[in-house]
Amino acid sequence: MPCDALARVNATIATQTLVVELFRRPDVTPVVLQRLLLQLDGVVEARCVVTGSRLTIDLTTTAETIRLTVDADTGRLWTQANVQALLDRVRPLLEDTGGALLQERVVQTLRTVYGSRAEEVPTGGTARRVTLRL
Repeated sequence: MPCDALARVNATIATQTLVVELFRRPDVTPVVLQRLLLQLDGVVEARCVVTGSRLTIDLTTTAETIRLTVDADTGRLWTQANVQALLDRVRPLLEDTGGALLQERVVQTLRTVYGSRAEEVPTGGTARRVTLRL
């Protein structure tokens, strides 16, 4: 009998957990974040770099260039600039990206543990569904 295991947790995941996930893949995180940040209204250039326990994001908007920093240990996002509205738009992107990376890690773990008995089923959304044949 198949057993469905959702790679998306329906409960609230602590923001810090999602932010920490960004630092697990320093090769992937900057590329993904840069793509997403460039989709924000007013952002014309984005550069992201993970160095140790810091993620640095340089954003150029139509008005100015702003440096944002994320700390892996605290999950804190901050900047020296007075751009609360921009912070409020960037924070969910960071959490969503961390959530997507966490989903990927869960799916890969299920595939590693269950091998060919783990089959990903399309959901038509951002959630990922894996069917396990036990």
